[in-house]
Amino acid sequence: MVEGRYTLTDLIHDVEKQSGGKIKASDWYPVPTVVAVSELVGAIAGKNMVTFTNHTHCGLATYLFVKDNEHIIPLTRFIDVDSLFTELYELAEKASGKKVQLFTKVKAYSLIKKHIKKDQLPEGMNVMEFLNVLKRVFSEDTKKGLSKFSWNMMYVGAMHFMDSYNYDIERVKRCSIHYTTPDMRLIPFCAYNSGPVYRTDVEKRFSIPLDEWRKKHGDQYT
Repeated sequence: MVEGRYTLTDLIHDVEKQSGGKIKASDWYPVPTVVAVSELVGAIAGKNMVTFTNHTHCGLATYLFVKDNEHIIPLTRFIDVDSLFTELYELAEKASGKKVQLFTKVKAYSLIKKHIKKDQLPEGMNVMEFLNVLKRVFSEDTKKGLSKFSWNMMYVGAMHFMDSYNYDIERVKRCSIHYTTPDMRLIPFCAYNSGPVYRTDVEKRFSIPLDEWRKKHGDQYT
């Protein structure tokens, strides 16, 4: 680690040390990993879904099953994530554009079941219970499905915002978090706050003294 710099890699190795190996560095995946799920859900629903295709260096995440302080098991321990997501993406490509998606739902369900490591499931969780929770993710009501899944698991994520030291244009091109300015420009988060630092110009052009704002709009938002 460069002195004064702390990266996602530093973080996940520190988490492994501090958790006593309960959460390993290999349990984390870059954000775009979930594109396979987004594409498949979109194919089933017949509409485009939010797809996080941002740069792999922008964030890492994992899901944990937490029974208590002594029983913390990452999702990656009881699901073969690499194989599952590869097959889900292939299924999404085949399903895209089809009007009837019943077979796709059944196939997705069977793929999840196929890649569950039954002998590694956390104590208190059975295959059918876990499958029923995941099945909601692939339903048309995906928001409720994801909420139910997240309620049963703990999501842990880390984002690595850039500064002028490590500014990377390729990451900016694939940004998935943006600012909208008063003059209707859409600016990537890291370009707004580092690199070119558009924030300074935007604030200079559009900021209003508090007293002046209150004269025009009252104190409702202040």
